[in-house]
Parts: sequence; structure tokens; C-alpha cells
Amino acid sequence: MSDVIYSKKMFLEESLRQQIKSGNYQPHDRFPSVAKLKEQYGLSQVTVVQALDRLEAEGLLYRRKRSGTFISPVSKVRQVLVVSGVSRLKSDELNRFLCHLDNSQMESRSNLIILCCTIEEFEKNSPFLKVVYKDLFAVIFFRCPEMLLRHREELRESKVAALFYGSSAGSKQLSGCSFYCYDERTLVFRALDALYERGYRDISCFSLDTDVFEERRRHYVDWMLEKGLPVCKEKVHILPAGGNGFAYMREKLRQGMNLGRAVFCTSNSNLGTGCLQALLQAGVRIPEEVAILGVGNIPGLREFHPRPAAIEIDFQGDAARLVEFFDNESAGDASPGRIGQSEFILDCNQTV
Repeated sequence: MSDVIYSKKMFLEESLRQQIKSGNYQPHDRFPSVAKLKEQYGLSQVTVVQALDRLEAEGLLYRRKRSGTFISPVSKVRQVLVVSGVSRLKSDELNRFLCHLDNSQMESRSNLIILCCTIEEFEKNSPFLKVVYKDLFAVIFFRCPEMLLRHREELRESKVAALFYGSSAGSKQLSGCSFYCYDERTLVFRALDALYERGYRDISCFSLDTDVFEERRRHYVDWMLEKGLPVCKEKVHILPAGGNGFAYMREKLRQGMNLGRAVFCTSNSNLGTGCLQALLQAGVRIPEEVAILGVGNIPGLREFHPRPAAIEIDFQGDAARLVEFFDNESAGDASPGRIGQSEFILDCNQTV
């Protein structure tokens, strides 16, 4: 019986919590009475009172003797807008980042609502941000530092916190701005160290022709030199932006290219997965003949047997730390500079 009562109380707490966060109430508005909530939800007075006690303890409600229950001034919902160059439907990493942000704010009982728009949508609405997003508290520019630079002054004037989330390569131009980054050098060195620790020395690099991947290639060269390993142009393969690893690897194998003992791919999406698919199709035994390790543990990797080894950005941990940061910030008060640095998740059990 106690389990049933407990589950009903939890359901009521969450239902009332979402009502408060929905924005339908203003600070100091009167909240429905115990009698009304009993009637609406069909629960006992004890269960309703316990739920209200919990919400009061969380700071969402306050009570006045002989007057009733009211919305706390700090319970007003705050919107966090994530701006990205692509929609969440086209980016698995953006989608995971948003899901983790939403989960983190629910777990921490934050009064945050996570929203998302593309750069084009943001540019269209930027003159009317406080109208379109009436409770806008912060904007996260997901891998688009140039947008933060372009709009930081108007956001500051509107008392909206703004920060960049993405690669350390993008943060270099953000003097005087707030940013939370994952360090590309650490990412590449950890991945290559994993290969090195397993005895691999002859490692080639497959990359794409973009700024972020150019930085990863440079770190690959730095790591090779630091380990005293030979670096030659034949070991560094640069595909056009958006290039298909499968077609490229298949052609190189047809030409008799010497891959060495291991392949480091600066991305797993299309590049790493494509390279692995071409190797498997050519009958190359993974990892006995060639080990492969890429960046980004995308869902499509599960389709491969063996699955590519991967080093992944810790979106879940980053989201939790960003929600904690917003919980402790006042509107528009994000301090310039680095507010955090991502860790990485390394999965080398399959193909290394």
C-alpha cells in the first residue's frame, strides 16, 4: 500500500512541478488549494499536503498563514536556447546534447526549458528575442562561435547570458566571451595513446578538409613526433569536407595502399564507419591485421561487427555541468572565459 501512495505522490509532485514551470503562473500568483487539488487528482489530503511540502522545500512555492499557497519569485521558468548550424534532425551529436540538457535539468529540478533553433531561425528572430522567447535566460551557441561574436552585445544588453559550446579550436577567437569546450589536443592524444598502449606504432590518419579536423591532424603529427615515430605525407589522408570514407578507402585498397597497423579517423560519421566497412568488405581482419579508432560514438556504429573503437565527447557530463552553471548564474552575468572543459569517453574494446 505504501508503494502505491508513494507513486501517486511522486506523480502529483511532477505534475504540479511542470505546471509551475510552464510559465502559466507569475511570481506570487495564488496556487490551487489543497481542497481543489484533492478534487482534481482524486488523492487524499495527506498525499496532496506532502507533495506541496516537497515543492515548497524546492523553493517553487511558499505559504502564508490563513492566505494559502503562492508561486515563489524564484520559480519563474527560464528558457535556454541552443543555436546550431544544423537542425537536431540532421545531427546526432546535437540531438544527444539537447536530450542530456533536458534530462539534467529535470534531475536537478531546475526551472529551465531547453529550446533549439538553427542559425537561420535565430538570425531572423534576433531583433525580437525577448518577444519570441519571453523568458529567455541564456543562449548556447553550439559549435558556431562566429554567431556568439556577432550577437553578444545585443544579448548582453538584453541581460541574456551567452556562451559557446564546442571545440577548443572555435574558442580561440572568443576573447571576452564565455565558453565551455572540449580540448582537441587532449581528445587526439588520448585516442592515440590508447593505440600506443596496445603496441601499435605504424599509425595512419584519415581526416576531412575542415578547420576542426585540420586541428586534429596537427595534433596527430605532434603526437607522432612526441613519441619519436616517423611522420610522412603518405600516412595522412585528407578527404573533402563531407567525404565518404568507404569510397576513399576502397579506392586506396585497390591501389595497394599500405595502411600500417592502425588507422586513426578524425571522425566516425561517414569517415570512420566508411573506412571500416571498406576494410571488412576487402576481407581485412579487424583488429588482427589493422586496428581502427575514430572520434564520435554514433548510433550507426552498433551495426558493425566488430564495432569501431571510439573516443567520444562526454555530452552527458557536459550537459549536467552546464545546467549546474545556469542554476548558479543570474541573468546576463556569465563570466568571460572558460567555464568548464569536457572529459572524454574511450571505448576500445572492439576494434583495438
